[in-house]
Amino acid sequence: MTASTAELSAGLRRISRRDLAQNQMVWRATAAMYGVFCAATIGMLAVGGGEHQTQRLVFLAGMLAVAIAVLRGRPPATGSWGNHAVLACTYVAMMAALFAFQPHPEVAIAISIFVGPLVATRLDARRAFVAHLSAATVLLGVGGVVGGLTGALTEATLVAMLLLAFSIWCLGFSCMVALEAAEAQGDDLERLVRRDPLTGVGNRRMLLERLDAELERHIRQDLPLAVVALDLSGFKAFDDTVGHAAGDELLRQVAAALEGVVRPGDAVVRQGGDEFCLILAETPAQEVSHVVDAVRAALAAILIDGQALRGGLGVATYPEDAATRAQLLEIADRRLVQAKRGDGTA
Repeated sequence: MTASTAELSAGLRRISRRDLAQNQMVWRATAAMYGVFCAATIGMLAVGGGEHQTQRLVFLAGMLAVAIAVLRGRPPATGSWGNHAVLACTYVAMMAALFAFQPHPEVAIAISIFVGPLVATRLDARRAFVAHLSAATVLLGVGGVVGGLTGALTEATLVAMLLLAFSIWCLGFSCMVALEAAEAQGDDLERLVRRDPLTGVGNRRMLLERLDAELERHIRQDLPLAVVALDLSGFKAFDDTVGHAAGDELLRQVAAALEGVVRPGDAVVRQGGDEFCLILAETPAQEVSHVVDAVRAALAAILIDGQALRGGLGVATYPEDAATRAQLLEIADRRLVQAKRGDGTA
């Protein structure tokens, strides 16, 4: 790894809307947004008067309830019903404000500013994004028809509603495109810093970071964890004899075979040369042998001059063997060497 890449990796934090939606400060800012709606309503109640005071009191009660619920709650996941409810509250509030603050539709216009960015920030699927903005647009349309027929909305307000629909889509779409571009750049940086460029699996940096994170989670939740160290028998001789291109292709085949063995929540890492490592999440010691057998079978399916590929494997487990990253890796490596010596391939 070059110095510039190392500096880059040291400060790298992958940009993700899922992480952004779970960020506590962003969640509190969302609660503050509803709090601002409440403050504006209180201000208009204090200086205003007339026939719309009851509607404004109802609006205030609704926004206050939402603000308290958001402030006291935890950030919901992007695909959860709670997250969809938070988003729906924003454009329902926009529609309610149009009727509650007549003849001052500018309050609803102020609320509409938040709809597009909030939907773009809290959703990472375009289909869900379109569904929410479509619902907001339909709500505006229905409200305009009802308000026009009953005389509750003025012509100026109806025109404002049309502009609101257009501005919500423009601002929301712009935020979504910007966030998608930032996520794509984060993915590229992740591949550069934490992925092995030859095989596409994780590199040594990912191994250390992922193992630290998994150990912390497994210790906190009292779950078992396993680490499997692996290297290939006779790889150096094969690489020197046949050539580096053939050796690189063999490493790619091995990486693909290992990824075919592990589960989605596990990790495959190439530490360097022909050395690989597997992180098996939530895997008790008695089940690791099944994974080891599957790895041996996957390697045996790769043929070199008609001979099945072989490799040495060493296993270390938490909590039986160790509770730190360094100890787990050391034990797995030591058992790998012992296994190869016992097999006569060290």
